[in-house]
This record gives sequence, C-alpha cells and structure tokens, in this order.
Amino acid sequence: GVRPGTHPVAVLVVTAAAGGERGDSGAITVTGEAEGAAFTPFTARVTVGGPDLVMEELPFRTELVPGDRQQAPITFANRGAGDAEGVLLTLRYTRGLDIPQRYSNCRYSEDDPGPSGVGRTTALCTVEGAFEAGEAYTLATPLTIEATERAYRDTFLYRIEEAGSPRPAPAAFERGDGAVLRAVPVTGPQNRVAGRTADPTPHDNEREADFRTENTADFAAYGDRVSGARGATVTADVGFRNVGPAWIGHLRSGEDVAVVDFTVPRGASVVAKPDRCRAVTAAGEYREDQRSPAPRYLCPTSPAVHDGEGLDLPFALRIEEVLIGAEGEVTVRAPSARNPALPFDPAPANNTARLVLNAGDDGDGGPSTPPTSDPGP
Repeated sequence: GVRPGTHPVAVLVVTAAAGGERGDSGAITVTGEAEGAAFTPFTARVTVGGPDLVMEELPFRTELVPGDRQQAPITFANRGAGDAEGVLLTLRYTRGLDIPQRYSNCRYSEDDPGPSGVGRTTALCTVEGAFEAGEAYTLATPLTIEATERAYRDTFLYRIEEAGSPRPAPAAFERGDGAVLRAVPVTGPQNRVAGRTADPTPHDNEREADFRTENTADFAAYGDRVSGARGATVTADVGFRNVGPAWIGHLRSGEDVAVVDFTVPRGASVVAKPDRCRAVTAAGEYREDQRSPAPRYLCPTSPAVHDGEGLDLPFALRIEEVLIGAEGEVTVRAPSARNPALPFDPAPANNTARLVLNAGDDGDGGPSTPPTSDPGP
C-alpha cells in the first residue's frame, strides 16, 4: 500500500548515455493511476556532469563524561565533474548532546520533543559559495560538540548536499542569531580527499557517530493510597519518574527502556486501565483474556525516557471487599523479568513502591506523588 504523503516508492538508477557530454540534460516524468486515487505527476530534470559531494568521517572521541567538549572540523569534498553552487549542511543530534553555537544561516528545530520522543535537534545550514569539482572544504571555525549532564547514549549525524536539494522542511524552526557558518578550501597536504568518481554516490554524503557517556538515571517508582466502601470505584495513580540526570534511549534497537509491573491489591479489581498496559497472570505470564480484571499488569515505556519524565498510570479499581491496609506493588524494572535490573540506575531501592487500599493509621504506600528531579533547597 502507498500512504499519503512524501515517501520512497521506487528507486530509479540513471546513468549517462554513451556519447553524452557534460551539461547534457533530460527530464524524467513520473505519473501513476489507481482506482479511487488521484496522482500528481512529477518531473525531475537530470543533468550530466554535476557535483558529487562526499562527507569525510571525523575521528571523534566516543567514550565521554558529562561536560566533555570536542571540536568537529567538518570536512567535505566535491568529487564530481561539476561545481556546486552552495551547499546544505544538515546536523542532527540527540537529547544528550549540544552544539552551543547558533549560526544565523542555520534553521533549528526539535523533532518528537514529547516525553516519549527522542528529542533530536536538527540544524539545516545553507552555506553560500562555489564549491569546485576536485576540491575539499572545511568549516572556517570547527563546531563544538558537548556531552551535557543528561547525556548517556547519543548520536550525531552530519550530512552535506547541494543547496536546493529536496528536503522536508521542519514543522517548526527558528533561525540562529550568531555568526555566519562558512566553509573554506582545505590547503596543503590535508587536501587528501580531492579526486573524481565515475558517478555520484549519495550514500557517502552522510556520516554518523555514536557516543557513550558515563552517566546514570534514577528511575523512582511511586504508589498511592486510596480508600472506598465496598462496591465503590476509586482511581489509583501509580507510575515512575526518571529523576535523572541522564535521559535513556534505545536508539538502535528501538526496544522499550523499562516496564512498570503493577500487582493489584487484594480486595480490589481493575475496571479500567491505561491503554499501554496489558493484563498478565499473577506469575507474570501471558494472559489471553484482556477484558476481565487481572491480578497483575505490565505497562511498557517507549524506546526513550527523558530526564524528568516517566509514566503516569491511572487505574480505576472497584472495591470488592474492604481489607484494611491491603497492598499492591508498583515496580519499574527492565523489560525482561529474568534480568529485571536497570543497568543505568544507581539506586534500585526506590524502584518499588506500594499501592495501599483503605490504609489504617500506619498505612504507607511509599511516595504517593511522582518524584521530582529537582529536590529544591
């Protein structure tokens, strides 16, 4: 199926015809038809002998501690048979990294900034100039890459392409207010990437680096205390917070960071649960019936948990029997029950809290409000 919007459907491989000369051009027109759908034709012009931009890979230090800074002297070459009139430099980095400079010829936006999103920053920088075939270029002033206090596992992508190349515009962006980012020719023996290739190779326009920062994230569970008469329905708010300092993201695997494991107190049954939660048996095994009340629920996070964020999970409970001080358990753990420890969490003691129903004078469910990453004075 083809979804609405802009996305790849087919790849056309185009080569110069025998006898073709630099500057020769032609047009490729794409049309389509399907029952019940309308297509908008698209025409692209192809020219023989254009530029072929190649990004050089930088030798980053990838094992870091918070606060580490290093320079990124981004260097690229034009290995094609024609000059490039201006280039577009794309920088994309995840939540734990920062580039303190904000250039006036760059536009900045944050992708999926919500609590469960990775929160990547994208900078699109239009650099003016004629970038000649066979020459290499570097930034006039190297960028600075910083591992912030919330860094843990992060990525930095840097890409070069011709100015005016088709590129989805950020939904919301703002222009930097600093100096102009410029690129200058590489001189002397460092100009080692100059050369020519037979045809453009767009896969080498982009490089990406992975960073591992020595850091921790404290996942703190919270429970609740609720009361009600027999037959009443009450709402219990349970969950966890990432007290920080690091954000945690499984960028490559896309796996959930953690799961909240909630055991229902005796004397109560669940009549409504959050959509992300699934019912399991008392032993935590698969349960086919997801409609009727269950003794236990597993609620996974997304592949990213920001510092200061977590999961807030309201459960509607029906009081079937009034049992003073009946307790349920709320635990935030790794997705695998066989290896429940969170490897980044230095304080496992607060990974578990209690939900207490009809507590007596000594009833205590542990933290009954979400922990905060800012303890205050």
